[in-house]
Amino acid sequence: MTTEAGLQRLPVDAGWFQGHVSLEQGDGFIRPWRLPFDEIALYTEAWWIGWHLIQQAGESTGVRLRLMTDAPRLQVECLPLAERDRLFDMVVDNELCQTVTLKAGASCLDFVLARSSDTPIEIWLPHNAPCAVRAIHLPKGCSLTPAPDRRRLLVVHGSSITHSQGAHSPARTWPAVAGRLHDLNVINLGFSGQCHAHTLVARVLRDLPADLYLLKMGVNIHGSNSLNGITFMPNVAGLVRLIREKHPTAPIALVSPIRYAAGEDRQVENAVGMSIPKFREQIADTVGRLRRVTAEQDWEPWICYMLDAVEQTASFTRQRILAIRALMLDTMQMAKQRLTSRVYSKELIELLFRQPYIKGQFIVDAGIAERKTAASYLKELENIGILKSSKIGTAVLYLNTGLFELLSK
Repeated sequence: MTTEAGLQRLPVDAGWFQGHVSLEQGDGFIRPWRLPFDEIALYTEAWWIGWHLIQQAGESTGVRLRLMTDAPRLQVECLPLAERDRLFDMVVDNELCQTVTLKAGASCLDFVLARSSDTPIEIWLPHNAPCAVRAIHLPKGCSLTPAPDRRRLLVVHGSSITHSQGAHSPARTWPAVAGRLHDLNVINLGFSGQCHAHTLVARVLRDLPADLYLLKMGVNIHGSNSLNGITFMPNVAGLVRLIREKHPTAPIALVSPIRYAAGEDRQVENAVGMSIPKFREQIADTVGRLRRVTAEQDWEPWICYMLDAVEQTASFTRQRILAIRALMLDTMQMAKQRLTSRVYSKELIELLFRQPYIKGQFIVDAGIAERKTAASYLKELENIGILKSSKIGTAVLYLNTGLFELLSK
């Protein structure tokens, strides 16, 4: 874009960013991520109620540009986003000073600075959309330098409540408000629909230079049936123990679900037998066990519990594997009878059981068929009742309904 007369253009600098985990450095832009960008392919792209983890990690909630400048005004230049308007906030001395809207398709927004140059300013990036910054424009003769945030670091992790996509503007998410009230540096690892005690996310939490943690667990796990009564407590405890490897004394707050309208009834259990009250009870139990182990060195009950959990999980997993194998053999038999020899192959049916959903690219990647042929195979499998199609965004996914029902039990 053309720089306004009287302004100078400073290309984006990685030192401007705070509140991120990693930075994607592109052709003339830097985009913040809330997971390691160089490992992003390791994270799940599985959708749940319209969200997946990579998408959520690319949204810039909690990320801001932290700067020192003597300029009376500045412009932030971003890559345009055609789909939606985006809100930006300016914060000085923990006070919200200005909220600016960047219209869909636009690339530049203005901020007016009415204070001395010895106080850092923070430009909070959109909390509900990705944002790639290209440059800052400021009056000629004025200076601008990074202002690293050396305050105590609070790291928060949770679901959509923590991600706070519904907040009015970026500095008004609850983690941002908490940070501003208590003069804290904040990294927000809230992922809408995607808080499932992931081991990879636990590693990210462990590796951050945090001074205190707040972990809110349970709602997404209940809604997606991702952990049950056998696996929930060990996974949450394991997440905490991973953090403790590098932060042996940092305060860690484990928060149970605050409010979940769909599951507040004590009688409402999900497909794996867990209810919101059960999650709250198990989190309280987990905290008690962790305290006894770390504060009182009372290891024997914990070890016995973990051995019992291993035994139950092993038995459960063996039964599940046998059930999946039996279902796959039955599916092979049905497919062999009802599909033409042009479509049926043992390799194709086995591919359906690698995960609960499939798309044409999986068949192509497996070397079974070209793209157009793969699409016709999926249609044939849907016609005989093995798969059920669903359009997610621009992609069409096919759910293995039998496998999904089995895994949901």
